[in-house]
Parts: sequence; C-alpha cells; structure tokens
Amino acid sequence: MGFSAETIERVRRASDLVEVAGAVVQLKRVGTNFRGLSPFKKEKTPSFYVHPDKQFFKCFSTGSGGDVFRFLMMTEGLDFPAAVRRLAERAGVHLEEEPGGVGGGDGGSGAERERLRQIHASLAL
Repeated sequence: MGFSAETIERVRRASDLVEVAGAVVQLKRVGTNFRGLSPFKKEKTPSFYVHPDKQFFKCFSTGSGGDVFRFLMMTEGLDFPAAVRRLAERAGVHLEEEPGGVGGGDGGSGAERERLRQIHASLAL
C-alpha cells in the first residue's frame, strides 16, 4: 500500500517547510529566506537555509538538501511513507493508501515514478 501522487502533493502543499524546520531549528529571516544552525551537524556559524518560496532547504555544512519530506526523514529518521503520514497528521490532511501507490512495496509503476521525478524536479527549481 502506498499513496497516490495527488495525495503526496496535497500533503506537500499543506506542509510549510519553514514551520516544520522551525520546530527543530531556530530560524532567522535573512532577506526572502531563513537561516539557522544545522540540525544535522554541530556548528557555531549558521549554514542551514530554508527557501520558503520553493519549499526547499539546503545545509551547506553537510551538503544535504531537499523538501519537507526529506527534512522530516533526516531529522526524525523516518522512511518516506512515515514522513507522509506524520506531515498529513500535522496538517490535518486525510490519507488514503492505494495498492501500488508511492511508498508502497512495489514503488508504483514506471510511469508514476517518472511523473513524481518531474514533480520533484519542478519543485526543486
């Protein structure tokens, strides 16, 4: 069982990365972005950035980056389906799991994976 691409996209749109990351990292607005100390490495100079317009984070001390799902996976040690569930619960989004959906045992069809890659690439721009 997994989630449809539409369900994942609803959870993504309902989950503000600034709020999610701000619960873990003290963020300070710097221009149009937010900056804070890395949640992944002990540091004294802030190198963790959240770009609210793109809903993307980048940690320059570790080189990691990604969306709200990736942030939760990295900070809480969750797999993708658990991150989707946690964010859906936090945002009040009702989830319906589907056979063969994303995050399911078979990873979905090749066409579905390609569609998700395209969605992810467009969000990362």
